[in-house]
Amino acid sequence: MRGVPYVAADVGVIVGGGAAELVAAAMLLPKEAGVHGVVLLDPGVRDLVVIKHALLASGWNGRDAVRLFASEHGGLARFAVDLRQWLGGVAVAHPIDLLWFGVSGPGPAARVGSLDDEDGVPVPVWRYAEDGGWLWQVFKSGQHPDGWAEGNYHLPAPVSDDGLVLGL
Repeated sequence: MRGVPYVAADVGVIVGGGAAELVAAAMLLPKEAGVHGVVLLDPGVRDLVVIKHALLASGWNGRDAVRLFASEHGGLARFAVDLRQWLGGVAVAHPIDLLWFGVSGPGPAARVGSLDDEDGVPVPVWRYAEDGGWLWQVFKSGQHPDGWAEGNYHLPAPVSDDGLVLGL
């Protein structure tokens, strides 16, 4: 996994290669206070060393929480727990389903939803509250006995009129 490309962005860091449209949409993700975002363009990039290197090279301060922008294709929750431990215990957020960028109209810059079939055409469906569908992996405690907490994402992105919806 060494040699995986990454680039610093307002959100934090974009890791892996991808279509120009997907990279452009990821570049529009805004900075979230107290959180360093990691956009995983390649679902196969699950290397802790690569992610930590990309975080540090993009200015992560070692204390901010980390939000993984990646679709849940299996194993993302386990990866988030491993990353939390690898990074010294900072909270790590991840979506619980597919992740979409470039959603036209007002709302969050990234939404979590699934993919349904409407007359043979795949369409994204927002099954969660507009800004929901996220989990934070945290240390187990009295407040979080299972080691996770429900979360959301509500930072807006510039509205697109082109109807472009891009999935990770």
